[in-house]
Amino acid sequence: MSKQSVDCLLDNMTLTKIAELRKERGWTQERLAEESKVNIRTIQRLESGEDASLQTLNAVAEAFDVRVSNLFVSVYDSNKPQEIIELDNHIDQKNRKSALQLFNFISYSVFFLLMFFALSVISNFSSDEMLNIGGIAWLFICFLGVWGIKLIRVNWIEPKLDKKFPLTESLTDNHGNRSHKKVWILGAVIGVLIIIVWVAITLYYCNSF
Repeated sequence: MSKQSVDCLLDNMTLTKIAELRKERGWTQERLAEESKVNIRTIQRLESGEDASLQTLNAVAEAFDVRVSNLFVSVYDSNKPQEIIELDNHIDQKNRKSALQLFNFISYSVFFLLMFFALSVISNFSSDEMLNIGGIAWLFICFLGVWGIKLIRVNWIEPKLDKKFPLTESLTDNHGNRSHKKVWILGAVIGVLIIIVWVAITLYYCNSF
């Protein structure tokens, strides 16, 4: 966001909920000033309905853990500057991206640790036949695990994030989502069929020798 957008003053936005939000949390004006790192005189001016820069409003909103638009009573019905919408959208996109990154990091880290442990167990098998079957099973589970994590993300995690961050929902095209799901389902079916054929061929050769 440009410096001009951050420094612009907001007009016709005098009905604030800052005092209400502060009292709901049992905070004093001094506490809010400390949490938001904003001068107490600025807090007092905001609560009395005076204008402020987007930078200041964003600091107060972060202290309350709300959107900037939630600081106002009827902000969407007033002459609300476009910068507020863009700022809320930017914050929601950032939070949504962080949540997805956290999900990916935790899920893939746990999964690959489990697969590494399973591989160490399989490597201790004594017979070649068991090693072959174990190796194929490991590849099968590995494929299903990666596919399953992505399926959970598309069908459960992303819809919940859309509800939590509604401003980012328009970024996800519904038709694109359906196509994405169809591709994953088709890929999973093909992958399973390939692995089944591979297992059958391996077992056939193992039994032949």
